[in-house]
Amino acid sequence: MAEENTLLAPAEGYYTEKKSEFFALLAPADTKEAVSLLLEAERKKHPDARHYCYAYRFFDGSERAADDGEPKGTAGQPMLEVLRKCELKGVAVIVTREFGGILLGASGLQRAYRAAAADAVANARPFAEIVACRVISFEVDYSLYTPVRRLLDHFVCRLPEEPVFAEAVTVTVSLAKVEADRLLASLTELSQGRMKLISDEERLEFLPREE
Repeated sequence: MAEENTLLAPAEGYYTEKKSEFFALLAPADTKEAVSLLLEAERKKHPDARHYCYAYRFFDGSERAADDGEPKGTAGQPMLEVLRKCELKGVAVIVTREFGGILLGASGLQRAYRAAAADAVANARPFAEIVACRVISFEVDYSLYTPVRRLLDHFVCRLPEEPVFAEAVTVTVSLAKVEADRLLASLTELSQGRMKLISDEERLEFLPREE
């Protein structure tokens, strides 16, 4: 997988061992409130379950693993390790256990929670690569619009908004953060300093990955 990825749609996984069933849900989530809503939905879906364990990794780097009554380190942590190994952020994984009457021991629990989470990841599609981008809006004279569009063809970028044609032309471009300074320098040179910068913002964008 790429350096950092996120998930665009929920996915489910399943594992069973010694009559205990482990139901996994992997879903986009980047706030504690979103995780709480996912947990609430899983409790309603599996009202007879004993444990609703979870792990999450957010875009800001925060992460957490919760065992929900299982022995410490046997549930949430193995699930979190799956998210780390797959380099997923902005996601939560919840594994609900319906007890089968036979104790699994610490190693058995770790194996089961890890396997259920991994099965959800295996079933997940599509993934998206997380790219740090800059969204730049600038204004140029009409005479420069065509040369500007030709210049943009030399960059891997997109126009998230249609150009605005008023007294001048306003163009908005989104491209990888590492390329933004080079683009601004090229625009300044092309326009001989007449390009007017309107806004320059950083944001994360999610680019679907080819499988």
